[in-house]
Amino acid sequence: MSNLGYDYAAARAFIRDGENGAKVPFDDGKAFLEKTRQLAAEPATLRSMGERARETALELSWERVVESFEQELMAISGISSEPNEKVQI
Repeated sequence: MSNLGYDYAAARAFIRDGENGAKVPFDDGKAFLEKTRQLAAEPATLRSMGERARETALELSWERVVESFEQELMAISGISSEPNEKVQI
């Protein structure tokens, strides 16, 4: 199954437009409906994007999500992610 979402939140992070799904501008219902019609008329494109969407989903795990979140928090707090580096508080 291919994915169609607004360019916002998780869709922004995980959908690569035209590769593993499609994105439309946030809160643009008209664009969403138009993209839905366009994709419905292109079954081969849907199939291809669906296969890539599945590959993307298989790469994700809670461990990876948590690790990514921790790295983001460390980056904004200035804490190094090096395992042997001591953190000074």
